[in-house]
Amino acid sequence: MIKYINFSIILVIMKKLKITNLIKLYTLLILLKKEIHGYDLIKELKSITGQHISTSHVYPFLQELKKNKIISVKNTGKRSKKYYKLTKEGKKFINSLLEKCEILTYSLIKSKLEKCAHCNCEIYKGMYKEKIKNKTYTFCCTSCALSFKNK
Repeated sequence: MIKYINFSIILVIMKKLKITNLIKLYTLLILLKKEIHGYDLIKELKSITGQHISTSHVYPFLQELKKNKIISVKNTGKRSKKYYKLTKEGKKFINSLLEKCEILTYSLIKSKLEKCAHCNCEIYKGMYKEKIKNKTYTFCCTSCALSFKNK
């Protein structure tokens, strides 16, 4: 059963943090995986997007995240490199955001799912259809179709 989606709180936080493009969303997702230095973050964003990412895309957003207690900053080394890490509140925020996206995605995909007539698994793409005794059935594979015919 799909839970009621209250996007208003998420949207307020997203608006406050100015999460208005994929670079910012990818930044949050990278931070969810690991603590990272700013330069390495930029390199990873370039790798993900295939685009040039300037420091002006990243550092102001990191400052905004810090100001809103979504991330913390740790200085290390001789040159005082800054490493960025999600706070507990930041992890809760991102996990909540991802959960809402998951619910939305599932509700969109669910309407396109079909069930295998033999094993009852749900199929989104790659389904196999076969007409048996003037009725068309959906199967996940030819083996299920054969088993269904032979029962």
